[in-house]
Amino acid sequence: MDPEDPDDLDDPDDLDDPDDLDDPDDPVDPARTVRSEPGTETALSPELRERLMRRFGEWLDEAFDPEEPPSGIAQEIVDRLDREDRGEDDPGEAAPDLYALFASLTALSQEIKLQGRSFKELSGAVARLPDLGALVSESRSVNAEAIAEAGRIAREARESREAQTREAVQEARRKAQRELLEAMVDLRDRLARGLESARAQLAEVERLPEERWWARLISGPPAARQSLIDAVRAQSDGYRLTLDRLDDTLTGLGVREVACRGQRFDPRAMNAVEVEESRDLPEGTVIAVHRAGYRWNDEVLRPAQVKVTRVAGRPAEG
Repeated sequence: MDPEDPDDLDDPDDLDDPDDLDDPDDPVDPARTVRSEPGTETALSPELRERLMRRFGEWLDEAFDPEEPPSGIAQEIVDRLDREDRGEDDPGEAAPDLYALFASLTALSQEIKLQGRSFKELSGAVARLPDLGALVSESRSVNAEAIAEAGRIAREARESREAQTREAVQEARRKAQRELLEAMVDLRDRLARGLESARAQLAEVERLPEERWWARLISGPPAARQSLIDAVRAQSDGYRLTLDRLDDTLTGLGVREVACRGQRFDPRAMNAVEVEESRDLPEGTVIAVHRAGYRWNDEVLRPAQVKVTRVAGRPAEG
């Protein structure tokens, strides 16, 4: 800092440096003195000294200014800490009251007694408890039994569900098989009627006399007649072979024809569609079968439609 330069005196950075201030105990540095007159040396001019003293006073004021309280701390707490540092009492705090102090001590002693009594009761209750080891072992045994029971119930439920599924599948399969067998039985009836019709036609053609003119007109020449007989016979054989094959298939599937003719009427496997009076046969005897009935394993696949006898002179039932 140059004492003769006024700009250096106004720079606060130069004044903040203690080295720039003259120590009164140090001898005056000839380099920092000001020559007022030729041949004489003086320390500082009065104007320069006044400026230095003014700047030093401003620096002291700034140094001892109160600091701002830290952020996040309430002002009441800061004021209280300041009063404690200065040894001042809080104006909001009243002087200690001996009666209030005695009441507080009495309440505290009562609370201690109550806590002691509660602790004693708790200790007694814990002492009356059974052996914790046995209790834990019993609990583990109960839990193991409960887990085993839950596993057993789960297994039974799974087995029951699987059994129900199997039964449902078997029932659906049985129902579908029954419908197929009923269709096959109906087809057998049609083939049987076709076979009977073919045999009747064959017998009629074979009975025709060759010498009659109208027979020759129907059957034609002898060669044509023989061809007709062969065709009808081939048709009859075809019906018979197909029917035999179908009967073998039904037998392999467990289908049996219900024996009806000459048997006692069975309402579980027969339907009486016609009644005839008879004095020679017992009542309820099957004398004709209009449609054959069939059994499938142990159940009736289709009941037979039959004609039964009734005692002469007895009115029909229903």
